[in-house]
Amino acid sequence: MTFDAILFDMGNVLLRFSHERMWEQLAVAVGRPRAEIESLFLGHGLFEAYDRGVVNETEVLGRLEALAGKSLEPAAIDLAISDIFTPLEPMARLVAAAKESGVRLVLLSNTCRPHFEFVNRTFPELLAPFDAFTLSYEIGAIKPEPAIFAAAIEKAQVPAKRCFYTDDIMKYVSVARELGIDAETFIDPPNLVSDLARRGLDLSAVLAE
Repeated sequence: MTFDAILFDMGNVLLRFSHERMWEQLAVAVGRPRAEIESLFLGHGLFEAYDRGVVNETEVLGRLEALAGKSLEPAAIDLAISDIFTPLEPMARLVAAAKESGVRLVLLSNTCRPHFEFVNRTFPELLAPFDAFTLSYEIGAIKPEPAIFAAAIEKAQVPAKRCFYTDDIMKYVSVARELGIDAETFIDPPNLVSDLARRGLDLSAVLAE
């Protein structure tokens, strides 16, 4: 094979997710219009700060409580933020098969703690095969910044040129290539299987299951 490690994005690669659902659920949980929720997270940079780990769950809760004008239940807010994921078949089986082939698996994701912990708790079979996690809120950097790619390469324990990376966002793939990582834009599982096969890893049997 031309690689020894695979770096996987999480959202819209391993699972589908819906920000639309998140805004709607938060609007209900907070008791404010959806437009105000979106403005708080997007217009004031809270969403990016959350993914960077610059703000934590307590601070986000405080901002939402200020918007609501009342106390909110932390568990309900975490659920409203996080219950937005659905499995993308057959990615769990593809990840497991890749692990069985002997390659090292590293998750590389822009994410906040509630999202990652929800996925890990709700879809344990999906993340169990991974050897390491490179999470933006822990690293303090987000894709496409070089720092988060450098952290992922370090966790891969092989040189950048021996890593294969897949992400649904073309810009992130382009930056990875500039950093010496072999990368392809994720389109769907069959295309990923083809990308891997061209590099010497045949997981086509998974698609036939």
